[in-house]
Amino acid sequence: LRQELIKTATLIPEKLKDDSDVIKRTQKAVLNFLNELKSIWGLNKIKPIQDEIKEKFKKLEQEAA
Repeated sequence: LRQELIKTATLIPEKLKDDSDVIKRTQKAVLNFLNELKSIWGLNKIKPIQDEIKEKFKKLEQEAA
């Protein structure tokens, strides 16, 4: 699950990869999806996954700047 959600960042279209708003909104959507799965599946250890997703999107924002 972790790797699949992190891969979502690579799906951002090339022309939008430099848009920090798009990056932030995509991160928010992925984290919301993860939280929804947590409630549906009864996951209790999503903090490491959240941290990795945030780190990936942080790198994307730095590259966009």
